[in-house]
Amino acid sequence: MTAPDDPVPGSPSDRPPSVDRLARSLADSGLPHPLLVDAARAAVAEGDPAGAADRARDLVDETRRALLTEVVNATGVLLHTNLGRAPWGNHGG
Repeated sequence: MTAPDDPVPGSPSDRPPSVDRLARSLADSGLPHPLLVDAARAAVAEGDPAGAADRARDLVDETRRALLTEVVNATGVLLHTNLGRAPWGNHGG
């Protein structure tokens, strides 16, 4: 027999959240929908229906941080030093 506080097997509180609904709730992250679905699936697969939304948000944040890379914008180096317009020397003659 189950205790009164235990969820009834098959009840809505016992089921995992909808992956699609969870992915749509993460849309404000700016990541493409397929990456949101992957994060939602991974969170649901961990087996904690109550914490799936928070875990999915954590996974999305980790993915977004992993996609950011530092770059050096050196496109102006040739323009500002005029190396792109340096005259050719006299060769021959």
